[in-house]
Amino acid sequence: MRDYKLIKFRGKDYFVFNCVLSGFVFLFAIVYLSQIAFYTKSDLEIKKLEKDLQTTQAENEYLSRKITDANTINNLSLASKELGLVKTDKLDYIMTTEEVFVAK
Repeated sequence: MRDYKLIKFRGKDYFVFNCVLSGFVFLFAIVYLSQIAFYTKSDLEIKKLEKDLQTTQAENEYLSRKITDANTINNLSLASKELGLVKTDKLDYIMTTEEVFVAK
């Protein structure tokens, strides 16, 4: 059997150990809380940027539709000019037995 030596600590040794241990716990708590604060700040910034992105995407979609509508009207107007179409003032309908035809 082995003889184990008992180490006797004095009261002063416990005080130093407790101070060092308390220091590590305090340091760990400060690091932990600073990380929570940092990630909370980052999370708020990310949420703000996501909201801005959604707003920008909605605005982009609206403007894209507006440009498409404007281009459609311009394209129709250019195509009608190229084809030599003119605006009609009065429509005369010719009635037949099968279908209805429009004539100028």
